[in-house]
Amino acid sequence: PVLTNLAFLLLRRNRPAEAESMARRAVQADPLAPRGLYLLGVALAGQDKNTEEAIRLLEQSCDTVGRAHFALAPLLAQTNRLREAAEHLKKYLALRSPADRELAQEWLAQLEAELRPR
Repeated sequence: PVLTNLAFLLLRRNRPAEAESMARRAVQADPLAPRGLYLLGVALAGQDKNTEEAIRLLEQSCDTVGRAHFALAPLLAQTNRLREAAEHLKKYLALRSPADRELAQEWLAQLEAELRPR
């Protein structure tokens, strides 16, 4: 928990490279801990680095860390996986009280418009 807490604090201070280092150590210590996987995925995404690894890590943490759906959607959209991005936004919006509801709804509307047949 100490390493994941440090990674979280570093992300909050907009220091994703340092957060990546702490999150990698957390994942090494407990490879199945969803919070460590989530934080590592977010740290990588925050650096526009290793997008496929970030996607894989966030997907692994989605069942436990609901916010991972929100973090995952833009990465999937970047890689032209628009349907998957929309599905993750829907899952995020289905959570009890998603913090970024309005932004997620906006993104979802944009994705759905893009996916509509022309």
